[in-house]
Amino acid sequence: THRLKQLRNIQNWDDNKYYENMYSLPFLTHESVGDKLASVRDAITDEILKDKTSSHIVDLATGRGYQARNIWCRGYKNVHASDFHIGRVAEAKEQNSDTDISFEVADMRKLPYRSAIFDAITISGALHDLKSTEIERSLIECGRVLKTGGRLIIMEPRYLGDIPYTLIRKAYSFGCNVLDESVNMQEFLDFDIAGYLTTLGFKLVKKQTVWYSILCIYTFEKLHF
Repeated sequence: THRLKQLRNIQNWDDNKYYENMYSLPFLTHESVGDKLASVRDAITDEILKDKTSSHIVDLATGRGYQARNIWCRGYKNVHASDFHIGRVAEAKEQNSDTDISFEVADMRKLPYRSAIFDAITISGALHDLKSTEIERSLIECGRVLKTGGRLIIMEPRYLGDIPYTLIRKAYSFGCNVLDESVNMQEFLDFDIAGYLTTLGFKLVKKQTVWYSILCIYTFEKLHF
């Protein structure tokens, strides 16, 4: 990933071009190691807390569909999933052909869904790939397509403002920037998701650190928008 970041600078790729090449790398398909975040999928699904028969759930930036599959396997009957990368959607469809999950190509910065259609939205490890303005657009879109009273569950690296000690913050920030493929990681680490969603009319219901305290699961409820 470090070499690809260097190539990005040399060839002046925009973020979309960079991630298109990044997600085409064989090791990022997880074919050999499976889902590296498998241990936290249940914890995300547990936060949905909606009727499993009638509720409509969407997993945004689904990748190979691991979270969507977990939701479906836990009994939710109307599961949707989308990703902006055509190849990843094709892989997700193939890998989950034994389910009735609805997969489609869609950019969470401009969702194709009508307003107030979903009872819950999940996002796992995708917002940190975006610039702060794009994170804001994505969260606004979540607010638009989510029903009042619906839940938005986000799992991402921890917000630096939630880490109390300066040295730990610096070490955490350095590790995230070096080890992760994101070219917008620092911008994300400085972005207060909970604070921003509060201004949009969401209430933070729960916040829990997971995966060796590297990641955080945020559970929000839409009060108004």
